[in-house]
Amino acid sequence: MHIMNIELTLNWQITRSEQQSIDPVLFPLLTAIDHLGSLRRATDEVKVSYRFAWGLLAKWEQLLGQPLVILERGRGAHLSLTGEKLINANVQLLARFTPELDNFATQFKRDFELLLDKSKNPSLNIYASHGLAISTLRDLINQQSNFKLDLHFHGSLESLRALQSGHCDIAGFHIPIGPLAKNIRSQYLELIDPQRHKLIYVVKRNQGLMFKSENAE
Repeated sequence: MHIMNIELTLNWQITRSEQQSIDPVLFPLLTAIDHLGSLRRATDEVKVSYRFAWGLLAKWEQLLGQPLVILERGRGAHLSLTGEKLINANVQLLARFTPELDNFATQFKRDFELLLDKSKNPSLNIYASHGLAISTLRDLINQQSNFKLDLHFHGSLESLRALQSGHCDIAGFHIPIGPLAKNIRSQYLELIDPQRHKLIYVVKRNQGLMFKSENAE
């Protein structure tokens, strides 16, 4: 039996005389140029030809009426202000809407499979904060077995409330260490029943801010 997977993605479109959809490779290409400082190295990174990348940039620079990349002989390439704003906007949109799109795709997949398959395959329902690692875990499990993993992205407290009410089998949540933890620990403990729930420590992560080196002072 093949496991069905449904993905929903954002699609940028620009309309002038006609509607144009931005090629999805444009964003990885701009990001690679920003990181590597070279159009040639960026094309190797995203696995497209130099000719294709050049044509893609020229097309969208013409449509937008602004340069996206500044090429300087002997100095490589860097993004223009417009190029920076474009990839920053895409990053913000993905961070904001990807969890919601994944939630909708998961629920639709679950409802659709109930219509197609009435058999009782083993399943596990997880509520957790959005993250690349947990999304990858879902995809690997769904691809390699008939075991169904339904993953819903919600905040920590909302996930714990779902566990308490029986709407999920596993709730993923995160909590800070040190003084910050004292302010929210009681809210978490109210939702965890030692007689019914097992607490498993999974991962520790560092979280901070990233900014340009010239703004460090």
